[in-house]
Amino acid sequence: MTGGEDMPTTTDVSMRLIDEMSGLRGDIREIMTTMRHFDAKLDRVNDDLKENKVAASEAKTCADVADVKAQKALDESARLEGEIKELQTTAKEAEKEQRAQKRWLFATAVPIVALAIDFIRPFFN
Repeated sequence: MTGGEDMPTTTDVSMRLIDEMSGLRGDIREIMTTMRHFDAKLDRVNDDLKENKVAASEAKTCADVADVKAQKALDESARLEGEIKELQTTAKEAEKEQRAQKRWLFATAVPIVALAIDFIRPFFN
């Protein structure tokens, strides 16, 4: 060793190590606190994901039920449309038949009335 330099003593080295370890201990505490915060945030995110998964599953179930109901409604609509067309055809046929019956009735009633008038007229003269 040269003139003015002092060699650190064991006590000096021990004190420096203790200071450094104290600083490291504080850093470790800070890291542990940060890790606990991250764990808490990750737990919340995980819970949110679970809730979203449940909500998505419920929404899918509702959508499936709505799809089935919509298909039933479309099927019922198609069936009713067929029935309406059938009833319209039946109504048109009934109307044609009714017109034919009215014509027949008129064609039968006019000659009968004419004959009745011819038959009754001699009694009033």
